[in-house]
Amino acid sequence: MKSRGVEEVDNWNYIHNINYLINNCVHDGRHNEGLYYAERLKNMP
Repeated sequence: MKSRGVEEVDNWNYIHNINYLINNCVHDGRHNEGLYYAERLKNMP
């Protein structure tokens, strides 16, 4: 996306996708990975 000049937070679907990824991580027992993405989402503007 950055190569096309679209920042992550400018993509309306990006935050939804991160939420979905976090949910999948927790469901699969990958809690540390889910926490990593949750922290990334928390720090988004």
